[in-house]
Amino acid sequence: MHALRLASLYLALFLSGAAALVYQSTWGRMLQRVFGVSDLAIATVLATFFLGLGVGSALGGRWGERVRRPALIYALLEAVIGLWALLSLVLIPNVHGIYAAIGAGQGFATLTAIRFTIAVFILLPPTLLMGATLPILIAATARHGIAWSSSATWLYATNTLGAMLGAGFTGLYLVPTHGAKASVVVAALGSFAAAVLVVTSWRGGRERAAEPRPRRRPHPAAIERETHVSGSGAARLAMLLASVAGFASLASEVLWTRVLRMVVQGTTQAFAAMLVNFLAGIALGSLLAERLMRSSRNPRRLFATTQLLLAGLTVLAIWVAGQLPRLLVMVQHSTTLVPHEAWVVLVVSSVLLLPLAIVLGTSIPLAWRIAGGDAEDAARHSGRVLAANTLGGLGGSILAGFLLVPTLGLEGAITAVVLFHFLAAAIALQASYADLVRRAFAVAIPALLAVLAALAGPDLPLPYLLDAWYDPSRAYIDGPGHESWEQDVEFLREGRNTTVTILERGDSTLRLFNDGRPESGFGGADPGFGEELAVLGTLPTLFAQEHERAMVIGLGAGHSTAVLRGGPWERIDVVELEGAVVEAARFLYEQRETEFPLDDERVHLIVDDARAQLVLAPEGTYDAVVSQPSHPWLAGSSALYTREFFQEVERALAPGGVLALWSNLFRMDPPHLKQIVRTLLEVFDHVKAFVVESSSFIFIAGDQPLEFDERFATRVTSEGLRPFLRPFVLDDLVDYASSMELDGPNARAWSAGQPLIVDDRPALEFDLARIPHDQGLSERELDMALEEVPWIARESFAPVPLDMRTDLLIQRIEYVGLRPPALDRVEASLDGLGLEPLDRHLVEGVLAEQRGDVEAALAHYDEALADDRAAYRADRLREAERDWRGLLAHARVPGRATPSSATPYLSAALALRDEVAARQALALVPEVNNTTDDPIAAVVRAWLGESALGESSLGEPGEEEEPETARDDEDGDTCPAVLEAVEAHAFARENEHVTLLAAECAFAAGDLEAGRAYLADRRRVRRSLAAQIAQEASEANGPQPGLGATLWRRVLEADPAHPRAAAELARWLHQEGEEVQAGAVLRRAWQEVRGLPDAASTVRQAADELGVRL
Repeated sequence: MHALRLASLYLALFLSGAAALVYQSTWGRMLQRVFGVSDLAIATVLATFFLGLGVGSALGGRWGERVRRPALIYALLEAVIGLWALLSLVLIPNVHGIYAAIGAGQGFATLTAIRFTIAVFILLPPTLLMGATLPILIAATARHGIAWSSSATWLYATNTLGAMLGAGFTGLYLVPTHGAKASVVVAALGSFAAAVLVVTSWRGGRERAAEPRPRRRPHPAAIERETHVSGSGAARLAMLLASVAGFASLASEVLWTRVLRMVVQGTTQAFAAMLVNFLAGIALGSLLAERLMRSSRNPRRLFATTQLLLAGLTVLAIWVAGQLPRLLVMVQHSTTLVPHEAWVVLVVSSVLLLPLAIVLGTSIPLAWRIAGGDAEDAARHSGRVLAANTLGGLGGSILAGFLLVPTLGLEGAITAVVLFHFLAAAIALQASYADLVRRAFAVAIPALLAVLAALAGPDLPLPYLLDAWYDPSRAYIDGPGHESWEQDVEFLREGRNTTVTILERGDSTLRLFNDGRPESGFGGADPGFGEELAVLGTLPTLFAQEHERAMVIGLGAGHSTAVLRGGPWERIDVVELEGAVVEAARFLYEQRETEFPLDDERVHLIVDDARAQLVLAPEGTYDAVVSQPSHPWLAGSSALYTREFFQEVERALAPGGVLALWSNLFRMDPPHLKQIVRTLLEVFDHVKAFVVESSSFIFIAGDQPLEFDERFATRVTSEGLRPFLRPFVLDDLVDYASSMELDGPNARAWSAGQPLIVDDRPALEFDLARIPHDQGLSERELDMALEEVPWIARESFAPVPLDMRTDLLIQRIEYVGLRPPALDRVEASLDGLGLEPLDRHLVEGVLAEQRGDVEAALAHYDEALADDRAAYRADRLREAERDWRGLLAHARVPGRATPSSATPYLSAALALRDEVAARQALALVPEVNNTTDDPIAAVVRAWLGESALGESSLGEPGEEEEPETARDDEDGDTCPAVLEAVEAHAFARENEHVTLLAAECAFAAGDLEAGRAYLADRRRVRRSLAAQIAQEASEANGPQPGLGATLWRRVLEADPAHPRAAAELARWLHQEGEEVQAGAVLRRAWQEVRGLPDAASTVRQAADELGVRL
């Protein structure tokens, strides 16, 4: 029965430890949604939590030695903790409103005090009770005859193992799957279960009071082995050592986690895996200490030895850290370094963290043994040692981030931790001896070792760790010692939150990285950054009703702010979490010799968490919010994609205000993209989305309609925005709007039924982290995901100015020409747009042409020839198809628009040697070309024997035109004039029909050399044309096979000896069931390529593949 009771305590403490880590994680997440994720906000929550645990441990030590039934008191504490956890689900959401009400407009000091007060109110009661549980249970076990430091160690290990389970279960399963609130409920059930278990096991039984054991006088020979420190002095020494060890332990955890974050990225599952390793090591280390203490009579020397070992392991860990990228390659059997599976992070981080954590885990048990005392001292001593260790850990975690890293850098901060280990070793050693000489040596030896470690220790290869992911093969082969890693670094700054670097890439492009993750850059042609930033920065100016005040979330390289400055904004607030990013952005602009956006008097920098700023912003403060957070799978960034965040933005926006939001398409999938859309539409009535550079999905959202109207058309051409839009050909309504991928009504239909992204479970944070780093949502996959909805709805199309509507549809078709599902979406939109018949035929003609359906395209164009755009496209298409007779015939159709150029008709007339058509085409030259100095026209005039421009014009069908000028020479031979015109107009030799005519004339004149030269020119022109078309065909071959086949056929018409064109066209014909035609294509090509081994091989291979006999 006694054994079962003790087992119940261990099991209860295991559950308690697991629940405590769940509480720490979930309460921290919930309060971050109120205070933000700035370093100060996180430190406030952490300080309150650790303060409660530390003070609770001290109080638990005092209560434990006074209460008669500590086991039942423990059960009561667990029950109250569970009740408070359930109460917190009501308290924390209501705290949000209180904080917003009293914090608005307050200064930094007042706001910090408010945050701390609220955190104390929420966290201090339960953490006080949590801190008290272990000392009280130590008192309970000590009262039952077990040596208190030994039983305390086993309880401590059990509690830590529970904490390890809680950390892994919460970060890897509970919160990602069920959310923070459900996690709190599960943890509360764990607390209740611990309470019920102890009450059930100890009900009705009596707990014996601690009985002091008789003290024996030590043997004289043992005096030398005992220390001069005893009694209350030993307890104070234990507390001192515990506090120093706690400081070093938590500082070490913070620093190494930051190092690992550069390599494995700061995802929630990565943090959970790292914490699991650390806690597992602490638990194993405490058990190791228990075993070591059985063979050691002097715990002070043992403590000193472990601290010296920790110092050595920490120095070794600096070298190990430099090998992590190589280890990642080996563990993943992949050339990518960014892990997406938790087990990879668990394995890799264990190499670095586990040895350190195991030795760190010996500190508390050894400190308890140093404190000594009998059973009646167990609760008091254990509680005080735990309190000292916890508060020391609090100091280490805060100072590491706020002081050590910013002032000393990561390597310097880690070296400082090494010195703290030597300090702890010196304190413990000198306390082990009574005489001054030995005590002096005890201090001198750690001090000497500390100097050696500081001077001779390895360097932390930050440039290598930060950039290894970019070129894993190079990282694996070269390793951290290669000098090239530092040569690329133009800027490196270690901030309080992250490490910011600027590296030079090819073409003098500077790229900005945050903890090794690419964020932005500057370089290349104007404006020096990508199209996605130009779109993100201009959307607010284009759609917001007013332009008084805007907020930019995340400075990055400063480009969104620079673009926003191009609008008529009166004030722009830029909120950036990391101060080092601001320094890096300024460096980029200085290198570019460009004005830094923050130097504009309209721009105001706020170094804080953007969400916290929005919480405190009065309603209707902003007319626009521009949000380009870091990658949404990272812990913290995901909070800027949730319903609650969008609600904060909506509240802070004035009527007619807008939110511009960036999202990645890399490391993304359709369901989660739909969830973002669905969540936006839950808060905002109107949403549009734009796809830019196939890598970014950019949203604009607001409560008022977002229209491509006259106002938009005026704004998009404004002088302030032109420098950013013109380089990407986006400086007019048609070009800009054609990049829209999703409009409001269709967005609502597309995302219907999707779950919302909420603070309680930010799906992007957990789910996207599991997608491999090198995978993403391709253009084709996005098209397939969107094909269920039309491209544009009538509500979005109606505000477009009348003279731009058809052009918008045509531009969209050409923009997505090689994307069949995107073309289908445009076609699906047509029925609802109310187009005029002429416009409808024009648009459907463009659609058919993009699909390679020449016959359908011409049929639609011919129905709309009164429209100059349709007439031009019909002429161009017939020219491409070498349909010279059709081209000339449709030039005289009644009611057609005036041709835009005479050149196609001149070429067609030459191709057919049609003098009547040639004269009609010549009559067009002054009308459409605005000049008679046309090279092709000059050759045609010479061929016709005209010395002056005739007065004829395009006549009706069937009319005959007679030449109105005489031939140049009496016998009617125009060849000399033709050759003279060709030689006088070099550009005319770029026309295959002109060169053929010139060759015929040269041969007729007996000039064989000139004739061959002209024929060579003709072959060159046709092959050049074939090469150009072949390039287009190659691009269309996969995504748009019908268009590809049309283009390959044109290639063969221009160059019959083009082997790939023959092979690709034959394959397509064979696939379409036209085996006979496929064989004919290959046999004709075979005749053309004889004597050309490589070309013949290509044709032969295709024939063998298709079973064609050549």
